[in-house]
Amino acid sequence: MMTPEALLARITYMALNKPSKTAIADSKGNYSYVMLYDAVKGYRCDGPIDIIEGERSFDTVSRMIGAYCNSIPYVCMEEKMPDSFREDLLKGLSGTVPGDVAYVTYTSGTTGKAKGIAIRRKSLGLFVEAFVKEIELDESIVVGGVSPLDFDISVKDIYASIYCGGTYVVMDRILFFDPRRMYEVITSHGINTLFWTASSLGLMSELDVLGFGEHSLRLVVSSAEVMSGFTYDYLRLHKVAIINAYGPTETTCNCTYYKAKDGDTVPLPIGSAFPCCEVYVEDDQLVVRGDTILGYYVTEEGFIPYEKDYYKTGDRISIRDGQMYFAGRFDDQVKYRGHRLELSGVEALLLSVEGVTAAKASIDDGVLKLSYEGTPGESEVMNYLKKKLPSYAIPIVKKERLERNSHNKIKRS
Repeated sequence: MMTPEALLARITYMALNKPSKTAIADSKGNYSYVMLYDAVKGYRCDGPIDIIEGERSFDTVSRMIGAYCNSIPYVCMEEKMPDSFREDLLKGLSGTVPGDVAYVTYTSGTTGKAKGIAIRRKSLGLFVEAFVKEIELDESIVVGGVSPLDFDISVKDIYASIYCGGTYVVMDRILFFDPRRMYEVITSHGINTLFWTASSLGLMSELDVLGFGEHSLRLVVSSAEVMSGFTYDYLRLHKVAIINAYGPTETTCNCTYYKAKDGDTVPLPIGSAFPCCEVYVEDDQLVVRGDTILGYYVTEEGFIPYEKDYYKTGDRISIRDGQMYFAGRFDDQVKYRGHRLELSGVEALLLSVEGVTAAKASIDDGVLKLSYEGTPGESEVMNYLKKKLPSYAIPIVKKERLERNSHNKIKRS
């Protein structure tokens, strides 16, 4: 298991035996395992939890690793977080912090209220160990990461690469506006592995990033969303192996995986459970059991223990030819830009604005749209939402007459 001691032992081994090997690379340069070792050994935190703010860089990533290796709970907070959202989260973290917490990540930001999920060190250690083994990762991996530190895909990016003795490369999301530069970053660093959302892989495919010439990419682990047929075909065309991973944040990143093979078509199955947990279907809903489910929820009131030994995902599952497939939600929660988003929560937030009489949130052509009726102008509504919602959940706003059915209810489909 990747305990704090085991991760530190790996970093120490690499620093002694392969001191010049790059552990982390960012826009400012390459940082060796010796430099990472020094950063981890020099880590200090004065409080019960380390609040790590700022963009991904050697400094923030090494601080995150240092916190784990020193058994200090941490939370990463993006700079664009709304003030009210940030205040709620800090209030919840200000009390007693359970000693077994590895990190806190937040979700359900679409209601305007922060809700944190606290993952225990044991859960993180079990998952990373299983992930590395089942995905068959080793020292040769060079992981290109685009996910922010407050998104749990970055947990796989960073811990899997370092625990293997590999390399983690910080890829700026601005590269999605410059496909040739993205190709150059991939090839110059020898990036061979990506743990990305399906939508990020889709955008890379649409930009034909791998079409500029020979490339080093060998494996992608797609998660958070359903991969499109176009993305699947593009990656297969360029001889990239595909693994479809599934799992909500509450299960420590992922709970199942499926290795795509010749003859597969999309949608891909969600596969079988990682050895660190158990999954089963109950009343068409996927349920996860084991030591990798969350330890606590975090609200304004503090850390609230999650006392069940199972977690109901809310995801509808269909079974075909002995394989499990994601078949939608039992509620109105959707995945948008890799994050969970509750459409009813966005609508309720807008309805709290004085003068707004009706609202409808929807995903159209991959874009979050929010239509409403009322007296406030679109700019006024947009300014309000920017103060209340995380940056990923800011919608396109349109003031218009909403279509209704024969019972005078807003049409949702």
